Parts: sequence; structure tokens; C-alpha cells
Amino acid sequence: MLSDITHIIKKGTVDNTVPGTVTLTLECVEIEEPLTFTLEGDCLRDLAGCRLDFVNPHHTGTLRAKEQTFLEIITQRGEYLHIGDFTASRRLCDLDNKRARRNLLSLEIFDIDGGRILIESSSMELTIGEHRWQMEPTDEYAQIMSNQDMYRSHVQQFIDSYTGILDDENDPLPSIPWDGRLRRAEAAAVIYPSVHDKYRQEADGLVRESYVLNRTDRLAELACDEETGRPTESNFFHNAGVLDFLLPGEVDAVREAMRHPVFESLSNLTQEIQSTLQHLLEDTEHGDREPNPTVSEIMRVHGFIVPHVLATILQSQENIIDPPILTSRIEGLLRRIQKDIRLLHQIPAETSRQIIVLAEDLMRQLTDFGYSFCKKS
Repeated sequence: MLSDITHIIKKGTVDNTVPGTVTLTLECVEIEEPLTFTLEGDCLRDLAGCRLDFVNPHHTGTLRAKEQTFLEIITQRGEYLHIGDFTASRRLCDLDNKRARRNLLSLEIFDIDGGRILIESSSMELTIGEHRWQMEPTDEYAQIMSNQDMYRSHVQQFIDSYTGILDDENDPLPSIPWDGRLRRAEAAAVIYPSVHDKYRQEADGLVRESYVLNRTDRLAELACDEETGRPTESNFFHNAGVLDFLLPGEVDAVREAMRHPVFESLSNLTQEIQSTLQHLLEDTEHGDREPNPTVSEIMRVHGFIVPHVLATILQSQENIIDPPILTSRIEGLLRRIQKDIRLLHQIPAETSRQIIVLAEDLMRQLTDFGYSFCKKS
């Protein structure tokens, strides 16, 4: 996943005076010795052949424990790090003036095990030395493509390893194919904002987004649009919800499943939980009160229930799920709803009363659904 460490960098250097090698040196807050990384590859043309010195006037001045641990880990993993786009000329629109553009220093590093590290800011104070050698446009294109392939590999590693909300290892739910389909789509929706942020203002941004996300269907649509002269939709993935990362036939199946009485009951419960409990979590995130572990666990358990109820309905629509497996899944989901109800009894009744009513209704709907499915089978 993305780790933006800009705020803990005081200053640094990028040295690409030797072709094929980039030496990155970073001075971090509260760390005496600078961190040095030697990366194979080159910067983009604006920095290729140069030494760049940069100073970050807006660093935080403090280093949290988890940030220190992260820096220690990446220092030890130097041989597993790969260069991404290193440029001082990443162009972005100014948020206050859409017609104005500003340059960003953007330094991107990939960890072979799936991490992406970013240092990026438009307020760095830069000193760029003379070019010791010149990069040809074709060589820059090759470097960009290599970096893009590394980013694509990073995205696919994230999607493949994404677990979502972890289940209770002592009471595992039987797995079915739709669990994996929904989980991969959710993973793509989670990582998409960082992909979109990288490419959103590139002239070929839609092509690059689609390639990095391994969306061959989108690439085919873009090629067709170019061939026919048809205007291309400006934002393929809209608000980047899970449905945007399913195949067309899968989207139709999900929409049908969401009209199922069980899912409608679940949606009513979800809406009540969000409107009643979500603000309690937001208060803790803003430091207004201490975290409530009971509320956090209710939200976690419910977050697990939602996609697995949907997957169960979807699998039943395909009529390729064995009744014993469906029965076992429903029993497991009922146990998780019962757990949420027990937790809800631990918070004030005026807060939990309506949620409990809706949770009990969902249990009845799920029980009836399982009974009717097995009866038909």
C-alpha cells in the first residue's frame, strides 16, 4: 500500500550523475544519520544526469513510533527497492485556480513485496545541478514504461493479498467463489484513489489507469473510442465503488442480488448502524473522546457480514452451491449477527434499540432464506 513519508523528510539529495544508478539520500526528523538508498534505473529527463538537492520547509519536526519502525524496515530492505518515477516536473492543477498549474517534486519507490513509498510536494526548495549526461526521449519512454509495469505489479500484489475485514479464525466461514470476486473488486476500489491521483491529469491518464489496474476491457473500449472518434468518458470509474471493478455480467448479478429481501433487510441495518454509530467513531478519530472498543467491534463484525451475505445470495442465484455449504454459511453469519446484538446490549439502549430490532429482522430473513433454498434443492 502507499506510504507517503514527505512530512518526515527534512532534506535530501537525488544523484543520477551515473547512468543507470540513482542514489537517494534522506535526512529525516529525529534521526541523526541520513538514510541512503542505491536504486537501479534513471530519473525522468528533467533530473536524469543531475544531482538534485531539496529541502522540505514543511516537515513535521516529530517522528512517531510507527514511522520510525517503517524507516528502519525500508533501510534494511534496500536491495528489494526499485525506482519509480523520479521527477521535479510533475504537473498538477492548483486547487484554488484550475487554470493554473504547479510543479511537484515526486519521488516514487517500490518494494518488491508490494509497498509503494512516495515523497511528493510542490513546496520543496530545489537546487538542480548541471546535466552530466543527457537522456534521450526514447530512453525516458522506456524508463516510464518500466516504472509503470512496476506500479502495475504493485497494484496486482495488493489486490491478490487483500483480505478485507478478517474473519474469526476460530469460527471460519466456508469459502465460495463469489467471496473472492467481491474481495478483489473491493481491493481495486481501495487502491484506485492512489492510482487515479497519479494519472488524473496526464493526457493519457485513462489508458495508464486502465493498464495499471489490469482492466483489459477498459483498454479495449478506449481503443474503440479512438478508432471511431467517439468521445471518451472522462472518468471511467466514477466514485470508484466496488461495482466499478466487476465485469459487466457480474455487475448485473450483484444488482439483482441487492434487490433480494435479505439484502434489503441488511441495507436497512447498515444504514441505521452508519447513521447511529458512525459519528461515535468519527469523534474518536478527531480526538473528541476516547475510542469505544465495543462500537469499533460492532462496526468490524458488521463490515464482515455485509459482503459475505451478498456473496451467499449471489452464489445461490447461480444454483451451484451445495445446500450443506449454504446452510453452514448462514449459520455462521447468524452467529456473527448474534455477536453484534450482544455487543449492542453493552451500549446505551437509546442508541442501540432500533439497531437490535433491525438485526433481529435480518436474522429472520436469513433463516427463512436458507430454509427456502434447501427446500427447493
